[in-house]
Amino acid sequence: MMDRMYEWAGSNSHHVRRLATEGCRPRLPWAMALPEFKSNPGPVLKILERLKNDQSEYVRRSVANNLNDISKDNPAAVFEVAKKWIGKEKNTDRVVKHACRTLLKKGNTAVLELFGFTEPNHIGVEELKITPDVEMGKS
Repeated sequence: MMDRMYEWAGSNSHHVRRLATEGCRPRLPWAMALPEFKSNPGPVLKILERLKNDQSEYVRRSVANNLNDISKDNPAAVFEVAKKWIGKEKNTDRVVKHACRTLLKKGNTAVLELFGFTEPNHIGVEELKITPDVEMGKS
């Protein structure tokens, strides 16, 4: 079936190309999960690689959603894909950002750095004063 989906990824129809990405999502939103791809997303990544720069936003969003699924079980694999894809093409950068949304929300340090969020070394706290007790209703 994966060979067939790879063929579909080359179809003239954006609906068929999207079917190629949706049909192999490890955490299918409309059916049972695919445990084989949750543990080894390699075959899925081959299809997504083929469609990452698709002319259709409809297909690219599906690629991003599939990668986001993969990130829940294989964050390191998605990070490697993100590093490889980012910075090459505007549309692919959008795919990467949408694909990494769960990792960003979880505060994955490597992914945050990939998007330019680094340790804030220029921020410090000086002369912090703490009032030991404040009574209810008081300021």
